[in-house]
Amino acid sequence: MYLRSRRALFAASVLIAGLGSACTMTGGPGPGSGPVATPYAVPCSGDMDHSGGGMDHGGGGGGMPGMPGMSDYPARLQHEPCAEQQAAARKLIADTRAAVRRNGQNTLAGLMAQGFFSIGDELTGTTHYTKNQLRNDSYNLDPAHVEEYAVRNGRVVAAMYVLGVGMTMDNVPDIAGNWTMWHDHVLAFQSNNPASPAYYRLGGAFTRREPPMLHVWLERNSCGPFAGTDGGAMTGSCVQGIE
Repeated sequence: MYLRSRRALFAASVLIAGLGSACTMTGGPGPGSGPVATPYAVPCSGDMDHSGGGMDHGGGGGGMPGMPGMSDYPARLQHEPCAEQQAAARKLIADTRAAVRRNGQNTLAGLMAQGFFSIGDELTGTTHYTKNQLRNDSYNLDPAHVEEYAVRNGRVVAAMYVLGVGMTMDNVPDIAGNWTMWHDHVLAFQSNNPASPAYYRLGGAFTRREPPMLHVWLERNSCGPFAGTDGGAMTGSCVQGIE
């Protein structure tokens, strides 16, 4: 099994260049302490390998590679998943794909009919669509409440779970160690009001760190179902053999 795990800024971060006078905002109300609760975070029956599991540890903060602006990646998540976690990760994939189809969110037309809108990152080649109500609800890592989707060439290629407004890497649950690699971004948005769609649209004067995000691909990907959507596959893991 080959594994390469990295985190980096969106290619869309080019949209914030030149905004040296932009306001830096915290991004809404503060989160609760510790990882969010989810049925996909399961205990292991034996000891876990926290050696990093063959990950590239060059550069970046927290033992992880990455571009400037990325959060340090928690050491508690830098391990090979145990058998129970591998099963939980595969269940998350299956549950996500089933819920997306069931909710009619597997096509761009379906997303738009339900009120999803582009965040304005079309220049990257992958456009992300989100919805206010889902970004401001109380659900985290719930297949029935996916916060964002990645669309490429008109196809909905990946679901993206986004933790609640104001949450950080400290709130990321350990689903499957370095299989399920979360990432975050520092980007400039059009509003500082989470109730406004402009809060999620790029290209404004309000620079902030977004909450952690996790991709679950809806179609096959050469880097596996938790791969990034950027060209260098740096916003997710690269694990062959998960499916």
